[in-house]
Amino acid sequence: MSFIKLTRTGTYFSSFDKELKELDPKPIWVNTSKITLISNGCIWLDEESISVKETPDEILRLIKEAGNGK
Repeated sequence: MSFIKLTRTGTYFSSFDKELKELDPKPIWVNTSKITLISNGCIWLDEESISVKETPDEILRLIKEAGNGK
């Protein structure tokens, strides 16, 4: 079982400012065996969608490195 560290992001609509605001990015550890889909700005863990900063290429590289024990 391998884990990778990603940066969780997100946005919300501020009714006060009438614009989208970005949430503070937070590091999260993800079990690579739970990832079911990777797309731009998003990963699916089983049936939950999580917004992330990393690109699909970066995520795939991290998964590969984690699998090699680096």
